[in-house]
Amino acid sequence: MTLTSTLKTLAATAVLAAAPAAFASSFVTGVPAGGSIDASGPTWAVLSHTPVAKGPFGDTWTLHFDSAVSFVADVSAIKISGFSAGLYASDWSPLTMLPVDELTPLALASGDYFIGVSGTAIKSVLPSTYSIAVSAVPVPEPETYALFAAGLGIVGFVASRRRRDH
Repeated sequence: MTLTSTLKTLAATAVLAAAPAAFASSFVTGVPAGGSIDASGPTWAVLSHTPVAKGPFGDTWTLHFDSAVSFVADVSAIKISGFSAGLYASDWSPLTMLPVDELTPLALASGDYFIGVSGTAIKSVLPSTYSIAVSAVPVPEPETYALFAAGLGIVGFVASRRRRDH
């Protein structure tokens, strides 16, 4: 194996290592009674509760992240008065409220989190319902960036050597 092919292999390895780590099949680990995960992928999920029975209610969704994530939530609610949704740390200390019809971006460390939802369902012809679309994309570790930079440096070194040799 020549020096050039070895350096190419190292550079390719550095680029592949820079890709974000894969999540488990879902980061939603706890669903309240009557709640459902309508759709999900490795980095997103749509959480909903339909129909919510008439009167006051409270739901708790549990989330778990193996690594730091860039988190975004979008909340919608229909026929619910006094609706409130919030993101809480594992010790139930409040992190932020999740307002209806607004994107809420956050940087979260690894660990467990809760989304608490409450309000009073006003049942009529249309059922009371809410949904929360969440996205959690892994944040690469600092070592990933260092390895990526090293790979780019090696590629630059090989390119400059080729120019000098020709």
